[in-house]
Amino acid sequence: MILYIIFLYQILICIVGTWKDVTKYQMPWKIYSKRWFQCVSRTDILIHAASCGEAMAMVPVISYLTKYQKNMKYTLSVHTYTGYILVKKNIPQSVDLVLKPFDTLLTMLGLFLQLWPKGVIISESDTCPCFLFMAKLFRVPIFYMNYKYKPEKPLRNLLHRGIAQHIYTQNYTSNSMYTFIGNLKFLAVKKEATLKKQKIPLTIIIASAGKDEIEIHLNYIRAFPNVRFIYVPRHLSWDVKPYFDRLNRPYSVITSLASFHETSTSIVVCSAIGMLDSLYKKSHICLMGDTFNKIGGHNLIEPAIKQNAIILGPNFHTCSADLLNITYTQSERDLIKKTRDLLENDAYMFAGKENQLLIYKYRKTIKKVFKRSMEEIISHLKYNV
Repeated sequence: MILYIIFLYQILICIVGTWKDVTKYQMPWKIYSKRWFQCVSRTDILIHAASCGEAMAMVPVISYLTKYQKNMKYTLSVHTYTGYILVKKNIPQSVDLVLKPFDTLLTMLGLFLQLWPKGVIISESDTCPCFLFMAKLFRVPIFYMNYKYKPEKPLRNLLHRGIAQHIYTQNYTSNSMYTFIGNLKFLAVKKEATLKKQKIPLTIIIASAGKDEIEIHLNYIRAFPNVRFIYVPRHLSWDVKPYFDRLNRPYSVITSLASFHETSTSIVVCSAIGMLDSLYKKSHICLMGDTFNKIGGHNLIEPAIKQNAIILGPNFHTCSADLLNITYTQSERDLIKKTRDLLENDAYMFAGKENQLLIYKYRKTIKKVFKRSMEEIISHLKYNV
């Protein structure tokens, strides 16, 4: 019976994963084939991340390792296609990038037989049963980094403590079994030159927008006819054009930064992966998508360091919002009202600059702790490499 359940789980993983890759992420078939098999070389440290935010949090880890431990071989595996594309531009060429295969016993066995890592670093708390089983089977020490400790979920915390050699957290806890290092996403973003945003037409970017929030977003755009909007869907699998046709305002669909500079319409819809970070430089206010549905938002550090005032809907449980100047809203009506408040006396300019300064300040406080933690991990792995 147990073997039957395990077999059904493997089949379900493949079916659901295939559906998401093909329909949701519109993954090319050549890339999709990597879900089943790909040729990879031996590595010393395997670093794993689930998606965009988790992958970017590992950029400072990879930068440190490649700088101070050049004699080791590193491989980064990423689960989602968007994360795979995004992080590809932010890691050294010496690091092998792998699209993580489906989490089945057979595919994970193939991956670990090829890589045969001496250590595994997992970003945040991704828990893939077959991946973790193979790591334990191969007697590979596991480290969680940028882990979010959740006191309201004791069983989840206990499970990860049992799996990991050690856990390094992004949020403080008095529990001695964890080491606080701070949120590594603050170290992942590059320091920006002072942006002269007063010369840019007032622009609001709706970032990583979910399909089930579209009506709220359209009404929001209608409320500010004199403001320029950049709309960036979270996924490209749904056609936004029929929705924007209803606005009766001219809009442009862009697929590159060059096409953004060429357009003069007051509404710009982005239809390409990997442009969001560049578009944050062109905006003054960021309304974070997936905060008016159940998902809970996305990375706030990228818009903040680009001097954006940030607005969130009522659901922001996946955002790291504690340290930033955030405008919180509870409804569509509240969203419009508080945006008008931000626009008064250019308050959004102050909020954007403050967000950038807060990030720089926090980066300084965690750099030393991060370095010490990396030295601890390396000293342990040297016994295995």
